[in-house]
Amino acid sequence: RIVVDGAAEIRIVEEFFDIDLSGKATDTVNRWILEQTERIPNNGETFRFEGLEVTVKSASRRRIGEVIISQTNRVAEE
Repeated sequence: RIVVDGAAEIRIVEEFFDIDLSGKATDTVNRWILEQTERIPNNGETFRFEGLEVTVKSASRRRIGEVIISQTNRVAEE
């Protein structure tokens, strides 16, 4: 499990879990979450993506703050 700020580069998450999520080294966790959910999730909201469980610990109307990401055993359907 890793806790990151939304402004962190997605590569931090990719390196921690040894996965490839975006293919772009400059993408942020914020941008990646927005691409998956097509909106800013609410505080405490959780979604799954390709074996990851992503919980938005804090968010405002304009940005995602702290995010908790953990690995699950099953791959979520898209």
